[in-house]
Amino acid sequence: MLRLSSVFFLLTYLNPFNVSSQLINDGAMLFIESGATLTVKGNASNLNSGILDLYGTLDISGNLTNSATLTTQSNSLVKFSDSGQSQFLSGGAQIYHLEINKDNSSVQLSDDLAISDMLTFNSGHVQLGNHNLIMQTSASIINANASRFVVTNGEGYLEKMSLSATPFLFPAGNSTANYNPLILTNSGTTDHFGVRVLDGVYEDGEEATLPITGGVVNASWEVIENTLGGSVDLLTVTPQWAQDDELPGFNRNEAVVSWYNGSNWELNPNEVGSASGGNPYTFTRNNGSPGVYGVSSAFANPESCACPPGSSAMIMYISNSPSADTVISDFQIVSDLTIEYGISPDTTVFQAGCNIILTPGFHAQAGVYFHAYLDCSEEQNLIEWIPPILVSEENSTLDENSGGLDFSILPNVSSTGAIIYITSHEEQRLQLLLYDQNGRLVKTIIPGDNFIPGTYTFNLQLDTYVSGMYYVQLISPMDIQTRRMVVVKN
Repeated sequence: MLRLSSVFFLLTYLNPFNVSSQLINDGAMLFIESGATLTVKGNASNLNSGILDLYGTLDISGNLTNSATLTTQSNSLVKFSDSGQSQFLSGGAQIYHLEINKDNSSVQLSDDLAISDMLTFNSGHVQLGNHNLIMQTSASIINANASRFVVTNGEGYLEKMSLSATPFLFPAGNSTANYNPLILTNSGTTDHFGVRVLDGVYEDGEEATLPITGGVVNASWEVIENTLGGSVDLLTVTPQWAQDDELPGFNRNEAVVSWYNGSNWELNPNEVGSASGGNPYTFTRNNGSPGVYGVSSAFANPESCACPPGSSAMIMYISNSPSADTVISDFQIVSDLTIEYGISPDTTVFQAGCNIILTPGFHAQAGVYFHAYLDCSEEQNLIEWIPPILVSEENSTLDENSGGLDFSILPNVSSTGAIIYITSHEEQRLQLLLYDQNGRLVKTIIPGDNFIPGTYTFNLQLDTYVSGMYYVQLISPMDIQTRRMVVVKN
């Protein structure tokens, strides 16, 4: 062991130096000149009031601990070599160039680490645990691949400062065995972004909830930004995965990148398609926002598409054999089945067609078959929108927690129009609003009028509305109720 205390030690390129066990700088000044290399075949510590001023190369086989002053100048290099795990406590020091050459083992961070110029992978990994690895504005990561990358095995993020419209590859995975990098492009306000790869896809986006066990790639990507609001709908997200990451029920020819919006997994039906590449695979989502992303299969094909255009249909799920002869008993529904954007999880009415869009987690277990039967029914003839009509008087009352209202829409999938039914069980002021799938107010159906007890109908014309999910919201003094409605244009 070499211990330096209260001395000045100058290491030049003419005076290379090897330490065979441990190096402890306990209050001295250690200066490593440009072109010089200090090799430590063990642990190195910079303690108390010690100063380590690095212009050359510091090559460590063991742990590097800094709790004093560590300065890395331009063109300097901190290198971790040889086999065995290493711990790195930077003590808040910024590293100019970090090289990982760990013979398939890892460097584990003991605190947050900032790199100003370059992170080079030759062999091994950087494991973050609960700490962040921060790539400064001009910093890059080179030579990473499926055998050497950043492992986000805790709450820590791989971060990039000043990310803008230039794509940046976050070479990360959730363990040393799983490489799931993400390419991120920000077309919004230049900002500081972080990425963390999770070890699965979860019902509510977070690891504390139940994992989704089929129909998805077994990884998800959490994207965060420093200043909220500057990149909403302005991110391009391209995750990568291997064939071994695909869980039962996943079909990469009907792939889509789903985004957890805080309450549900959300996907864009217009971006469903085949994955690119050949093990590994990639798929891109445009108009993204910070949050959690997953890759799922999106379409299931009904047994029959014989319903006439303009009709609606009932879907039922059958399992256990290729022939649809047994009512489902072991079909696993982890999250809601979605047609267009959202409907109920077991049986539902939707616009007749040959594609059913599924959110992450809706899948059949191994050996179970998915079947969809369409039970057609003709769509109601709808008349033009007119002011509300009092259909019948109503004297009954409901529990006070219901808001004294019944509220429904028929049909809830249509191309031309729908009838909104409202039964008020008490005299009250009502407001009825129509929103599109992005939460924008499309129409004020009732601006805020007083209603006596009774049943009312509102005929809503949909001829001028584009296809998509809409939300009809009924607001009373005691309650707010929302119903979904799908507009489908042929």
